[in-house]
Amino acid sequence: SIGLTGISVKSTTPSGKVSWSTGKDVLDYPYQKGQILFEMQDCTDCSVEINGVRRTYSNQSKVLDTLSFLVEKDTSTLTFKGGYFTLLDLVEETNLPGVIYSSTGVASATFTSYNLNPNFQKGLAMIRPDFLLISLGTNESYRNWNASYFNKEVNLCLDRITESSPTTEVILVLPNENYKKINGKYVYNAAVDSVRNSLKNIAAQRQLTTYDQLEAMGGKGS
Repeated sequence: SIGLTGISVKSTTPSGKVSWSTGKDVLDYPYQKGQILFEMQDCTDCSVEINGVRRTYSNQSKVLDTLSFLVEKDTSTLTFKGGYFTLLDLVEETNLPGVIYSSTGVASATFTSYNLNPNFQKGLAMIRPDFLLISLGTNESYRNWNASYFNKEVNLCLDRITESSPTTEVILVLPNENYKKINGKYVYNAAVDSVRNSLKNIAAQRQLTTYDQLEAMGGKGS
């Protein structure tokens, strides 16, 4: 099981405790609240608690749930018992006005990676972003390029986003130029142009905004 980030942390014992520094980021903007998406396995009589907020479960082979908590100290503590615990996503938020920018993803991810993730929609719904910038597509150009398959996967991903977070405005980021190293020489990856065209067409059909990285950097060769 993985969360929206493509990464998860799973316990090797049916009970334990995790603490982390909380309440501030590097820019010293204080957080007041948080939320996690988690999974518990082999749960006969188990519980999860963060900063005094507790959930209990009985006789379930697998629990998938969220838990909201308050951030009131410099350290937050999560305890669990009675089942194997997997932390899927952790989000901390502020009540102050302004922009919160979250960046997530893993190397070699594709649209299909997110479509195959059963927890993708739950993680996205937990964040409820106003804007979602999707910067994917270059990795697909490295494989056996298939425009029909790519279009299907992009549309499926966008459908799942709309279903889980219907008020989110999606911005498709068009990939930059790309080169493959062949026989010691860098050769332009022409398939990335097909990715760009596919994303442009899908954006036009679905009335989505695009951000063109290649154009912003000055075009090919920049």
